[in-house]
Amino acid sequence: MSWRSFEKILVLSGKLNYILLVDKALVDIIWLIHNYCGTEVLAYIRKIKEPEPKNKPDRTDIIYYVLTPNPFKDIHIPNQKASRTEVKVLDPKLPDPSYNYAVIHTHPQGVSRFSQIDREYINANHVVSILVENGTVKDASISFLQGKTSIQVTPEINIIQNSVLVKYHLDKLGIAGSALEVLLKDFNALVRAIYLKYLIQVVSKKIEGCRGKHQFLKLKYLEYPQ
Repeated sequence: MSWRSFEKILVLSGKLNYILLVDKALVDIIWLIHNYCGTEVLAYIRKIKEPEPKNKPDRTDIIYYVLTPNPFKDIHIPNQKASRTEVKVLDPKLPDPSYNYAVIHTHPQGVSRFSQIDREYINANHVVSILVENGTVKDASISFLQGKTSIQVTPEINIIQNSVLVKYHLDKLGIAGSALEVLLKDFNALVRAIYLKYLIQVVSKKIEGCRGKHQFLKLKYLEYPQ
């Protein structure tokens, strides 16, 4: 046998606790697409931050991040065939295979847990899988491959609006001063409006079965601020 060397070795203390931090803007966007299409929808989320272990006296928290500081770059909607009760990816190719991707998909209202098909196909093929129902993350999975076995762990879910992400967005939009205080209150509405205005032009082409009959929620900011 041959020995392997590693760049980093982490010694973890006590039992493991898995925590998933999810960007609220992402949850809002995916559910609005669901409402617009009237179907389940699926998207890939580029993982811009690697998992972090944090040792505590009695346990180690393993923190996974699903953040979208730039929705145009970090959210990828693949070609898919969707209905009210299921979604099938037609083109699984990722725009940038050098990144790891999380996956997020929606369920109709009242179906708040992964199905067996979700666990066997979606969850088993993605390290992080997120389920949104009724505008909220209702289920999540972190998966590990051990030989031919997929080990799936249900993490603790925290929805965040990270102040660093807020500053990133507003800097990109050239917003400062008194306008900053106003827009911080409606930050997610701003992100949704700008991104969804773009999405409405492409989502029907990407999602076969998207009815497009539902209207997006009325949003306060529909244009880039002047």
